[in-house]
Amino acid sequence: EVAVGKRRIADYAMAFDVLSKLARALKEEEVIEHMLELLALLMSPARLEYAALAADGSATLQARPAVEAGSAAEHIARLLETRQDYVLAADGSGFRVRISFGDQWLGVLSLEQFAFPTYVRDYLNLTLSMVCALGLAIHNARIFDALGEVQKALKQREEELRLFIEHAPAA
Repeated sequence: EVAVGKRRIADYAMAFDVLSKLARALKEEEVIEHMLELLALLMSPARLEYAALAADGSATLQARPAVEAGSAAEHIARLLETRQDYVLAADGSGFRVRISFGDQWLGVLSLEQFAFPTYVRDYLNLTLSMVCALGLAIHNARIFDALGEVQKALKQREEELRLFIEHAPAA
């Protein structure tokens, strides 16, 4: 029992250490990569997938191992069927967790076929304890990206205005 407690403490310590790295990531792809890396290190699932849901309703898939391009849409559709905050597989071999920020649904994470299946509920609890931080990191990365787009558009308008003023006839 003491050994199990120590393992849990070590897992949580590692998770929160890597979460601090997530908070510094500025690109959504980096956040997702760090998230998948963390979960793979802590839980050793044979299959790890994340379907990212964009604001326009489109979705992209990141998976370990990678899925064939032709089957990515099928995997995304299966993941996006998840309507609850989490779902434990009926056979106990894995789970899905929704990643959200506030009322904004950002994606669904799926972990299956663990190296140590007796710890599935522990892995689920650990993942659920990280969901808010993961959602915040993804949300922040999306905001940073949107700010970059606004800044680029502003610079373009600034240049157009500068050219307009340079070429305006003298009054």
